[in-house]
Amino acid sequence: MSRVAIAGIRGSYSESAASDYFSGDLELIECSTFEGVFGALRTGIAKFAVIPVRNSTVGEIASTRSLMIKNRPDVVDHVVTKVDHVLAAVQGAELDDVVSVRSHAEALLQCSNFFAANPRLGKVTGFDTASSVRSIVIAGLPQYAAVCSERAAEIYGAAILRRNIANKRSNATTFAVIRNRGE
Repeated sequence: MSRVAIAGIRGSYSESAASDYFSGDLELIECSTFEGVFGALRTGIAKFAVIPVRNSTVGEIASTRSLMIKNRPDVVDHVVTKVDHVLAAVQGAELDDVVSVRSHAEALLQCSNFFAANPRLGKVTGFDTASSVRSIVIAGLPQYAAVCSERAAEIYGAAILRRNIANKRSNATTFAVIRNRGE
């Protein structure tokens, strides 16, 4: 079994990429920051990490690029994961109730057309898509929603208000599978 660090929690696109690549034979190390992922590699807590490096809608993921340059890990492989964003909220909420949407900054950018069509919706940057939906479910308030995967919405008990809200139907993210240099 491989110990794999990801930025995010269960239901995140990083978890999907790691599960796809390692065929389910993994122990996930959930990290709350990208720096934490590299720290898990450095300290040996994780043998591998899965990091987003490019998205088909918004391009290079700048926040991970600088960490890849700084840490210089071995890139073992790449895995491409389809990204199907939904708008999710607490059970019983309606789109008209929502005033604020939380998600990862890149996910919010990938849905810019949806936000342009709904200018009354404020955007709040969260750490990842899955923790964003979990936090709005925990808050239990119908005025908050999250951009996340359908799987994350199901895991955390959210209602899906809109499907396919990304700018591109063919939205995908490329993740690098990395490990410490020399391992």
